[in-house]
Amino acid sequence: MRAPTHLLFLAAGALLLTSCTIPGTQTPEPAPRAPQFDQSGRKFVGWDTMHERRCTRLIYFHETVDDDEPWPSSPGELAIEYGLPEWQEPGLARLDRLPIARWRLGKDHWTNLDATFPFELGGLRFEPGYYYLFVEQHDDGCQLCLIDPARVRQPGIDAWHLNRRPLDGAIAVPLVVQQVDEVVDPLEIELLLTDPNDDRLAELVIRFGPYRLACAVRALF
Repeated sequence: MRAPTHLLFLAAGALLLTSCTIPGTQTPEPAPRAPQFDQSGRKFVGWDTMHERRCTRLIYFHETVDDDEPWPSSPGELAIEYGLPEWQEPGLARLDRLPIARWRLGKDHWTNLDATFPFELGGLRFEPGYYYLFVEQHDDGCQLCLIDPARVRQPGIDAWHLNRRPLDGAIAVPLVVQQVDEVVDPLEIELLLTDPNDDRLAELVIRFGPYRLACAVRALF
């Protein structure tokens, strides 16, 4: 018998703190077609090809307690998936030219966080679940906002309308904002370990253009 411990999954001798590209998101886009309208005059498109998307995650495994048990157990993972806006993209709501307080923190479909264990962001506790993410900017700084997708689906708000429709019920996490010399393009979001003695402690880092936004992350198990 061995005492249970937790660790990040080891792959080729390195901690599995992953960033990946979502499979199938780099297929050639079909040729553009004219917008279609129904009888009410509403514009609609029958298909949409997603641009490239990425994922960053923390994934944990427990060493097996019993030597006869061949497979380790796992509390799961915390993963963030997002689209890749470019810093110089025309018409993009950027940190240095937001018309109002909100930025969608990505492109195309909602940027999202999926966690199978409780966790803290910036000292605030969140339960396991699936959340949409966006950033709010105020006179006193920026906040990372997490919201239950049900609050978005009920009024029918697409991420593109984030600055145009009322949206209530988000939980705001303060972000530390820095302006740096390096310009990062496109958007980059990473989960980075911060303590070599405790792999439950990490930092969420958002880098876009000359800005770096960050908050502390803690896995609760």
